[in-house]
Amino acid sequence: MCSGNSVAGFAADCTSYTLMTATADSDNWAPVGGATSGLANGGAITSAVLALTGSAGYLVAPDGTLFSGPIGGTWQRAGTVPCQPGPGTADGLPHNIVLALRNSTQLAVACSGPSFPGTTVFTSDDGGANWSQQASAAWTGVARPATATSLTSAPNGTLVLASSLGLDVLPAGGSQWQSAEGLTAANSGFSYVGMTTDEQGVAVPIDTGLHEIWMTFDGGQTWAPRTSITPGN
Repeated sequence: MCSGNSVAGFAADCTSYTLMTATADSDNWAPVGGATSGLANGGAITSAVLALTGSAGYLVAPDGTLFSGPIGGTWQRAGTVPCQPGPGTADGLPHNIVLALRNSTQLAVACSGPSFPGTTVFTSDDGGANWSQQASAAWTGVARPATATSLTSAPNGTLVLASSLGLDVLPAGGSQWQSAEGLTAANSGFSYVGMTTDEQGVAVPIDTGLHEIWMTFDGGQTWAPRTSITPGN
């Protein structure tokens, strides 16, 4: 349930969420079920997080409860995430958490906010029932962002984190975050990052005036603008 007269106001005034579904060729939306309807956090202005694989999905409710279920099926409580989404930003995304799925049972979240000393990453190998916190030492030698804007996992487990500082990479099986190469101070902030294969991924700059899409072909280690988007086309 949301209110507000502008895009920014509407996104910032949501107090409850209901997970709904529709078939690919239909505009008829229906609630997935009672467990994921009217999700709230004591009436506070809040947000929620949704991520999907090809067969299943995960939803972080405003109070941090994690729900999961098959695409088109009934969802159930799966656990509790270590942080809560918090109020929505102007684009509707949460302030305090971003979620990435490696597959249907392996998850990662990046938490921020007053309870965390900068972005803190947690991982789960059992569908969100239990979480392991990554050590602060994982950020040794790298500027640790205060807040993450996007988090993605390649199929092999490599994590790539986007923030206003740029892109950081945690290689599969590694223990240390690394700053991605190819970025400059003028274009280092990114609002979205996604890995489509172990090697290839795409990122969108925060500065939409750049009209660029950035890509990597070496597992997130190096990035460069590959596509110039012409406004109106």
